Amino acid sequence: MRGTGAFTLLELTVALAVVAVATAVGLPRILANLPTYRVNAAARHLVADFRLAKTLAVERGVPVLVAFTPAAQGYRVAYDHDGDDRLTVPPDEVLKAVTVPLAYPGIGLAAYGAGTSPGGDPLPADGVSFFEDVARFSPSGGALAGAVYLTPTADQPSRSLRERGITVTVTTGRARVYRWTGTGWE
Repeated sequence: MRGTGAFTLLELTVALAVVAVATAVGLPRILANLPTYRVNAAARHLVADFRLAKTLAVERGVPVLVAFTPAAQGYRVAYDHDGDDRLTVPPDEVLKAVTVPLAYPGIGLAAYGAGTSPGGDPLPADGVSFFEDVARFSPSGGALAGAVYLTPTADQPSRSLRERGITVTVTTGRARVYRWTGTGWE
């Protein structure tokens, strides 16, 4: 019986070997799924910004826009003070600006799936199906319907299987995330 409570060299070596094996087995799997984690995080972020826009529109009684710029791979959330359903600065007040690839490296606005949206419409080439690339949330809580598609940009073989479609419904302004499974959206 030992009285010091210390580890022997053998116990320490076995513990380090177990940690090394667990790392060798788990790390490749984590790295392989990194694009999926990032696209899911980007989709959650966009849904949160849609909810923010809806909440602000109802709270303040002013339409709020989420204006996408597919060429720049980003969007801005802004009050639509002039009521023209497009982002015009000024008088519209930009509250937040997001560039998707900067916030989530390797993720961009693009649509690759099966060629049809969750509703069966053709996919937009630039990844945004809102009219004039603007989601408008009204003070009544409704919205202009449309969708945005997020996809890993460098993950060529399986990027369509990691694609996410975020749709917004007209009457409720609810945002919902869909995942492309290879055969359909769920």
